[in-house]
Amino acid sequence: MKLLLLPLLALPLLAQDEVRRAAWAKPEVTARIEEGIRANRTSWVTLRVVDAQGKPVSGASVEAELVRHEFLFGANGFMVDGFSKREENEQFARAFTGLFNFVTIPFYWRGIEPRPGVVRYDSTSEPIYRRPPPETVLAWAAKHGLTTKGHTLVWDNPTHQLPEWLTENPRERERLIWQSVERTVSRYGRRIPVWDVVNESIARHINVPMPRDYVFRAFELANRLFPPEATLLINETTALWSNDRDEYSPYYLLISNLMARGARVDAIGLQFHFFSEGQHQDVREGRALTPDKVFRILDLYGRFGKPLHVTEITIPTLPATADGEQAQAEMTRDFYRAWFSHPNVEAVTWWNLVDDTAVPGEDKWRGGLLRRDFSEKPSYAALRKLIREEWTTKFSGTADGAGSVTFRGFRGGYRAKVRRGGKETVVEFDLKKGTSTQALRVEGL
Repeated sequence: MKLLLLPLLALPLLAQDEVRRAAWAKPEVTARIEEGIRANRTSWVTLRVVDAQGKPVSGASVEAELVRHEFLFGANGFMVDGFSKREENEQFARAFTGLFNFVTIPFYWRGIEPRPGVVRYDSTSEPIYRRPPPETVLAWAAKHGLTTKGHTLVWDNPTHQLPEWLTENPRERERLIWQSVERTVSRYGRRIPVWDVVNESIARHINVPMPRDYVFRAFELANRLFPPEATLLINETTALWSNDRDEYSPYYLLISNLMARGARVDAIGLQFHFFSEGQHQDVREGRALTPDKVFRILDLYGRFGKPLHVTEITIPTLPATADGEQAQAEMTRDFYRAWFSHPNVEAVTWWNLVDDTAVPGEDKWRGGLLRRDFSEKPSYAALRKLIREEWTTKFSGTADGAGSVTFRGFRGGYRAKVRRGGKETVVEFDLKKGTSTQALRVEGL
């Protein structure tokens, strides 16, 4: 009996991560990811080096380097200038910009207007933990060249969104909700390009009074207030990944309803938090959120033909050991590779960059990419390897007789150095979807 029992007892420990690893290592999964990244994130480009008169410059050496991804890799900016020590704020900025080009700015109404008429937009506003004033984060984002997103305009959450002072009178309550949206959009609608218009409406707080049909009406109002170039999202909880009824899934039905009625939903937000030990363990052991499930859900919501944003990510460190950190890194790498490969996904946002900076109650998951002392976890290193090493392009070549060089690279902003005869010119250009020809106009070579 002992000979039979010991292997059975040992099996769960030995297999804890192996089922998951094997699923992500399947040839068909690897092929889909690698082919998707190549097809959906890279393009061919021909650079034509020409002089001031537009004539080709042959024989010039060209070095081109990706300096900014087109794809949006982000995290929330809720701790921007929010640490008590200056050096910690500087460490946060270095770690953030070492990976990301996209930052989410908090616009929770409770933090924007903690008391009636006391509006916290300006950098001189009273401090509130994890709720830096928008102007503070906007200035920080501009300094570091980050794309910005506002989160969130409408949400029925009584703990994080709705102010404590909000009246129970239905008519006055409705007036104040829409007034808060108009006030924020009038100031920031043209300064911030991406917005969560409605947050977590499937996870409705049914006892919290809200305007009737508030989700549709919020998008109607947003369409009137925002410029056409803004990106307006609907955002939903992690339950959407498991509450899968194909086109009859609740979130799918909601989006279908909104679009059928003419609502302007420009992009679809998919949260990705593991907020239970059981959920985390199921994923770690390969019972949940397998590659097949991840692609199934992405393909499902991709049917709308809209960009998908993975808007909020928490992958815990459980247990809080080297083993737990390694598992977090492996899962992070697997999911990011899948998201980056999918044709509809255009943005992925980790939620809390540093441990012990989450909303009260969520610190226990240790979902940061950095420990509280700002030392890197393996997950941070894994993302840096992907974003800064594997998913980047450095090209060098020599212009032919027509002044041309051709290469395939990841899409985004490039800086090119063009040299000939001991002289050098730096030129910037964008590599976008589809094959293109770009003229690099240089002078004095």
